[in-house]
Amino acid sequence: MNKNSIVFGIALLMSLLPLSSAFSQYQGATQTVTLSVDAKALLAVFKMDGTPGGAIALNLSGATEAGAAISSNATDITTRLRITNQVESPTGRKIQAAINKDTTGTGTRLILQLTPQGPFMPNIAAAGATFPTVNLWTASQDIATGILTCWSGTGSSDGYRMNYTYEKTGATATSLQDVIVTFTISD
Repeated sequence: MNKNSIVFGIALLMSLLPLSSAFSQYQGATQTVTLSVDAKALLAVFKMDGTPGGAIALNLSGATEAGAAISSNATDITTRLRITNQVESPTGRKIQAAINKDTTGTGTRLILQLTPQGPFMPNIAAAGATFPTVNLWTASQDIATGILTCWSGTGSSDGYRMNYTYEKTGATATSLQDVIVTFTISD
């Protein structure tokens, strides 16, 4: 090996050194990713046949035979209140119900009882505590409390079973015609 080729090799190596350090420098980038969970609260009323909403009829029927008693109550358990609830609060949410007409002076009352039915994921305890019976009034009343993150399912018998009882409370009873029950879910 001659002296010129050693000098040329060293010169070539020295000229490539700045390039190799330029290629080895790290070029980085950053990005902010926002992570959030939407707090959702959805309610829907369904008939057991899968029909959304749907009116029910509660009738305090008269006697079919002279001397027989007039019925003192009528019940219906054909509707479900379905729920999807995503909540961050450890105390959960509540469901309230109210009617649009005052029953005072009619000799009747409308009673509602909720019972969790169906799968209620992740578990039935997430559906919260329901009250045994609630007399519905024009002012909103709690019918379930402590509802954690859950969903009721979408099957015909899924959700809270709504047991309505229309009851005669006095000697005489007056019809109210249509009564609208409004359900709300809140913190």
